[in-house]
Amino acid sequence: MDIGERIKTLRKELTLTLEKFGEKIGITKASLSTIENHKTNPSEQTIMLICREFNVNEEWLRNGTGEMFNTSSGNQALDELKKEFDLDDFSVKLIKAFSELSDEQRASVKDFIENLGNLTGENGKTIEELETEYKKVLGFASSTSSSALNTTDEKEA
Repeated sequence: MDIGERIKTLRKELTLTLEKFGEKIGITKASLSTIENHKTNPSEQTIMLICREFNVNEEWLRNGTGEMFNTSSGNQALDELKKEFDLDDFSVKLIKAFSELSDEQRASVKDFIENLGNLTGENGKTIEELETEYKKVLGFASSTSSSALNTTDEKEA
């Protein structure tokens, strides 16, 4: 089995289409197809991206030796951050969840946090408007009208 076949085996193991697998590593489905069908070899960058993105054992990918996936917990970097900065479990979960968001979702969370301390953010939006945008980007139902961040007591209203 050559590297192209191993990449195809990996993709099928992950149940990803050519298109979805390619998107995750920044190549087109046509390019991935030529690799899988032995017409071209993957670049060093592609090999490294595959290993990093899918936690693949580089030795297996290159030579077919060892296990397909790295056997480490995959959370080694998080474990190191937890130890170095004395983080509690919630903080580690928060970092992990943030790292798994899309770029658009991360931008929304950043915007929300940057404006959290202000009743009206620099962009003139209220906390409720920012929360609605945040929920929309993260895929929450937009029918929720009450804010979890309501800063006034309803009895005062």
